[in-house]
Amino acid sequence: MDKIIKIDQLEENMAEDRRQRKTKKSIQEALIQFLQKKPLNKISVAEIVHEADISRSTFYLHYDDLYDLYDQLNNHFLDGLFESFETYYPTTQTESYFELAQRLINYIDKNKTLFSIFIKENTVSVVNRLFNIFVDKVMQFEKINKDDLQRYYEIVWSVRGMMGIVIEWTQHDMKPDKDDFIEIVRSILDKL
Repeated sequence: MDKIIKIDQLEENMAEDRRQRKTKKSIQEALIQFLQKKPLNKISVAEIVHEADISRSTFYLHYDDLYDLYDQLNNHFLDGLFESFETYYPTTQTESYFELAQRLINYIDKNKTLFSIFIKENTVSVVNRLFNIFVDKVMQFEKINKDDLQRYYEIVWSVRGMMGIVIEWTQHDMKPDKDDFIEIVRSILDKL
């Protein structure tokens, strides 16, 4: 009998988790919808709860305020981006940076609405955060000491350059299409 109770409790917890995930997704989708039309500081919790079809108390059960919701959405996006970076970063000299670039571009394309919103909404903060994290990660992966200024500035140049063309591509409505853009990146990387 204990096993049945435990299984029932497990199923109940799974259902509750599923409901919570569905509610959070609904809230996040409502925020994304509004962010496509206006800046964060012009959006109210009332608009979000109305669009998500939830109560105000349900919103506050999951988030402290709109900025907490925005930050959690941003952090979730960045976690996925950094996970792709860490998974596909070349570990040997024979591996190419192209696969890494391709995977990051695919991730950004898959999440283009969010990426565009984050870049538009808070360009300097988001770009600087991305830049600092990517530079630190490359320095760690390459085992480069920050005192090696030559290598440090090579990494800064590479990261800023890659980020710059991806941001530029995003700000031009991702034209050319993803596959053509990936080929442009391949051509640039081949020249380096």
